[in-house]
Amino acid sequence: MTAYISSPIRRIPKNILGATFRFIFSKTEDLWGLEDVFVTQSQKVITSDLERTIIGIFSKRDEIDYSRLADYAKKLGRKSVVKRLGFILEAYSLGSQEMLSTMKKEITNSYTLLDLSLPASGRFKSSWRVRTNVEPEELIEITKT
Repeated sequence: MTAYISSPIRRIPKNILGATFRFIFSKTEDLWGLEDVFVTQSQKVITSDLERTIIGIFSKRDEIDYSRLADYAKKLGRKSVVKRLGFILEAYSLGSQEMLSTMKKEITNSYTLLDLSLPASGRFKSSWRVRTNVEPEELIEITKT
């Protein structure tokens, strides 16, 4: 597995516990679309927000192993992740129909917000049990900028 990390400091790649971390040098002004996410009650990391993540997924869409991506989402054990990922993949016509059908078998009846940082509003997408507080059309337009 290779993780790519944008950093304003030049660093050499590191291998830790079988994972490779590659650092992409970026000017500070190019480090936008970020948010703090707590990984434990007291530790947080800076990660890309939903919109920047979507751009990243779309730009690498031909290199992604979608079956592996779906498996990883299931392994997390959080149905909300499977719902959001499935919705996004379907919106962008990524992955196979078979894989998306398998993912749909994992979801629960409760609804999940697509973007947790936005208010609980928007339409309900029953096939994924996602409340689209970001319009699907807006997500598709993001990839064209």
